[in-house]
Amino acid sequence: MNQRGFANMVLVVVIVILVGAVGYFMFVKKFEPGSQQPTPTPTQTNTAVSPTPTPQSETAQWKIFTNTEYKYRINYPPDWELGQITVKQSPAAVRFTKITKQGDKYLNDAVVDVIVEPNPLRKTPTEEWYREWVKQIPTGINLEGVKFEETTFKNMKALKIDNNTVFFAKGLNMFEIKWHVAGDYNQSLAESAEKIFEQMMATFEFID
Repeated sequence: MNQRGFANMVLVVVIVILVGAVGYFMFVKKFEPGSQQPTPTPTQTNTAVSPTPTPQSETAQWKIFTNTEYKYRINYPPDWELGQITVKQSPAAVRFTKITKQGDKYLNDAVVDVIVEPNPLRKTPTEEWYREWVKQIPTGINLEGVKFEETTFKNMKALKIDNNTVFFAKGLNMFEIKWHVAGDYNQSLAESAEKIFEQMMATFEFID
């Protein structure tokens, strides 16, 4: 009985030693260098950033009027009408008009005129020139409170009057471009007409 008990005890000790050895081996193996699974490196995707689209110019779809005699062109809104006007001192005057009606009733219109006059002496548009020029107009023009600004337009000397008229000379001609509102005055229409005038001026160019 003592021998059998001693043998059982030895067996138990051997089993404990084996279990401990296997456990230690597994523990050490788990933490050996290179035994760990590598942490995956995040893949960086290079996504091209599309540039913000540039808004198309408001005047890109406008109509184009070309004057082959005086060699210029200018854009005007598609809902505006083109016509000729008679100006005594001008052999070539065109009018761009935005007509506003309510039913059959005419309300008002926004107008931009391009007038070309002979300038045989090649005079430069200045305030002094303008004051002398208006004296030749039979109806006369009251210049009290008129604002004059001597400036440039397309690298040419120009005279701007009250933010609604621009004069500039080219060769033997004097060009006058102006805007106004006819009929029942409408502040919103006037502001719109002034904006259209500025946009049309920006599109003006000589073609020679």
